[in-house]
Amino acid sequence: MVNLKLRYIEVFLALMQSGSMQGAAKLLCTTQPSISKALGALERQLGFQLFIRTGLGLKPTPHAYILLTEADKIREETLSFQRVASDLREGVVGHLNIEVSPTLSMSLVPKAIARFKTKWKDTKLHIGLASTDVVRNDVRKHLIDIGVICFTQEENIQPIRVLGDTPMTCVMPKNHILARKRSISPQDLANLPMVGYRVSVPINRLVEQAFVEAGVPQRVDIRVNQTSAICAILNEGYGVAVLDHFSMPEKVYPNLAVRPFTPEKAIRVGVRRLSM
Repeated sequence: MVNLKLRYIEVFLALMQSGSMQGAAKLLCTTQPSISKALGALERQLGFQLFIRTGLGLKPTPHAYILLTEADKIREETLSFQRVASDLREGVVGHLNIEVSPTLSMSLVPKAIARFKTKWKDTKLHIGLASTDVVRNDVRKHLIDIGVICFTQEENIQPIRVLGDTPMTCVMPKNHILARKRSISPQDLANLPMVGYRVSVPINRLVEQAFVEAGVPQRVDIRVNQTSAICAILNEGYGVAVLDHFSMPEKVYPNLAVRPFTPEKAIRVGVRRLSM
């Protein structure tokens, strides 16, 4: 396939946003015929239809919705390119593109960023959240400068600079019956409703391993892939969870109690740099 013009992607996004040729023309400060011509060229190049013409406007096809996510990424990267070029033109040369595991975005990384900016005030930071696998691949592909990830001690991730290990903690509403205990074990949690990570999240493997080793059943009623979502559910009074200590912003969730999880299970935090 011949490389697509960025203009075609701009037109596609404008059509998805406005739902009509006229609306897209207004968004892009051009004429309806030019929008129609660009859409026709894009559909011919792709080999399939993106919109169905109706009396009420344009209805996106299933293919269009699938491409929307990718088109948004291209728009974001294009805007980033323009911002960096503008900074270079104005003499600002310090840039860092960083990706972070979501579990670290609530506490550890914000503190590090605040300290960094007090020393390097003119450096521009672009920060995104992504899974461990995505972060590792993006560093390898030179798409980012720094990746900060969580992984288990058993995982052999190289090359990487290990920042340290953080213990798992048990988190629950303050009025939960287990909040009276000084520490929480898998036996304490047996058959209690839990809010857990999705199976693909590395921390989940540590939690499951602890229950298997203890020989007790684990009851997970809700699974999500974001620590913030888990904490929000717990903060509303439902369930109990096992999280890593770095991802637990206690001041943000005043209704939660945090207790050590035993036997101790630790998650590892590391940094992978482009130069590694």
